Amino acid sequence: MEFLPDLLKLAFGAIIGGGVTYYVAGRRERATRLAERRQRIYMMLLGIKQTHFWISSGDMPFPDRDIPSEVKDQYWSDVWRIIDELRAADDLKQGPAIIDVLIGLRFEHEWQRAEAMGKIIDELGRDVTPRVAEALRRRDRDAMALMQKDGDEWWRRRGKIEPFAQTPKQRERMMRGQREDGRDDAGEATDGGSGDRVASRDEQIQQRGRALVALVARELPKDFDSRERWPAIGVALLSRMTTTLSTVLDLHGGHLEADASTLVRSLYEHAVHFAWLAAEPSRERLDHWHKHDLYARLKADDDARAHGIDEMLEPERRAEYQAQLDAIAGAVPLNLADLAIAADQHWGGRIRGMGKHDQPLSFRGWYALLYRSFSPMAHPSEMGLHRVTEELAPGRLRIDLERPSLTRTGPYGIATFVYGVALYIATEALRWPDANAVTEIFDRTT
Repeated sequence: MEFLPDLLKLAFGAIIGGGVTYYVAGRRERATRLAERRQRIYMMLLGIKQTHFWISSGDMPFPDRDIPSEVKDQYWSDVWRIIDELRAADDLKQGPAIIDVLIGLRFEHEWQRAEAMGKIIDELGRDVTPRVAEALRRRDRDAMALMQKDGDEWWRRRGKIEPFAQTPKQRERMMRGQREDGRDDAGEATDGGSGDRVASRDEQIQQRGRALVALVARELPKDFDSRERWPAIGVALLSRMTTTLSTVLDLHGGHLEADASTLVRSLYEHAVHFAWLAAEPSRERLDHWHKHDLYARLKADDDARAHGIDEMLEPERRAEYQAQLDAIAGAVPLNLADLAIAADQHWGGRIRGMGKHDQPLSFRGWYALLYRSFSPMAHPSEMGLHRVTEELAPGRLRIDLERPSLTRTGPYGIATFVYGVALYIATEALRWPDANAVTEIFDRTT
């Protein structure tokens, strides 16, 4: 009987050992299942991010982009597939954040949801497939660069492989067909047709723009003491923006984008300078702005003199300008992108719809989305010539006058948004127009 204790010890040890082995194996199996589900959820999030692009793009400050119902249906279907996966992956630490980013209502704008979704995907990618995650980030950067360089080529390439993206020609054929379908036998547009939607969008842009312009036009002219530079400079900049937007709206009727895009760049430049000065209309900042003007005048005179033109500035006037420039602190020329960031640092979050300088809806964001992307229209670039060229067939090209486009919405809508933001700034910096009047116009026409 003496051997019983030893036998019991062995049996107990075997039981304990077996239990540990079973526990470790179970944990390993659960970890494997979690890793597999994490991988599936990661891939599903990549897919839904592409679908969500067409939803978040509707929040961008471009004219009233319609979001097809099939895109929303696809997004909602994908959401519940991911949530079903999460139910079986309760240990996934990103689970609550994923649910929030997919269906949460805390996001004022859908581009904010897109940014949060991208961060979760990056976090999962570091655990799942870091090399693939880096490759996808590189793809997104390359796609953004192509979109800014050549929007039509960006659409064309996406239309070949993505289910919701159409090539420019496909979209033009679709819109032509829908416009024809939306007309009755008498040639009148019927209710609900695509022609109605396009007309409605264009009418909204016109109504919004003209109403905003009227808020300023009815307050002018205004008289000021010439010794008080502010608010006179601010009102003068606002006056320039007002006539520029009016001209853009005049061009809107013909849907000819090239000249309108060039004017919208000028509108944006004036808005940035206005916002920068209005943020701090101090003597130092107004002097710095004046120094930039002096620098430009003297540089133009230098160039003229180098080509035998002596009539631009009289010697006494040139000496006066040079003395003023030397007495003012601050580097020149002023950099527009830097001014945009400085304006965002003051107005971001204070003005309706405007975020920080690293967000799309900001003066610096508009520098990338508007100022850079419209640059080819303002310069004799190859991309700028796309508006007057048409590929007939491989090896055959037609050059014509610019024709109205059925597929591009143009710069007209975003021009009204830039001008509207300038008016919101004016309500604080100049104490007019009335902010409620600006808001009422946007609420009524968007």
